[in-house]
Amino acid sequence: KAVSPNSPVLCVDTTAFGIISKIILLREQLREYVMDQMRLVASNGVPVLRPLFFDFPHDAQSYNAEDQFMFGPDWLVAPVLTYQETSRQVYLPPLPTNQIWTHYYTQQDYKSGVFKIDTPLDSFPLFYRRFIPQTSDSVQTENTIN
Repeated sequence: KAVSPNSPVLCVDTTAFGIISKIILLREQLREYVMDQMRLVASNGVPVLRPLFFDFPHDAQSYNAEDQFMFGPDWLVAPVLTYQETSRQVYLPPLPTNQIWTHYYTQQDYKSGVFKIDTPLDSFPLFYRRFIPQTSDSVQTENTIN
């Protein structure tokens, strides 16, 4: 069926269209991950969306991160909750030594800590666990917030 020229999808400016396209691409990239998480919910009741302390019970700071959540065990989401906010603080819990947090949009790597993350209109703080070789020079090692 052809899309009507009055379709809401076509009634957006080019900036919005680009942002929407990126989100749809992300959704498609996560399709298998989401299906795997749904199978886990069905088999053992583990929630897909959960507080950080669910996956990091021995990390005291995870209990204080009230405006962030895990999407399954591998994705950390820190939504922007303030209108026109251009950055926000994000807490990244410690991972095993062979893993690192990677910002989905910038592909910058981070170790654990609190970081000030830019929040332009076309992205948000979304991090995933990534396995790394034992040596890595591209990892941000210092907290930017003390």
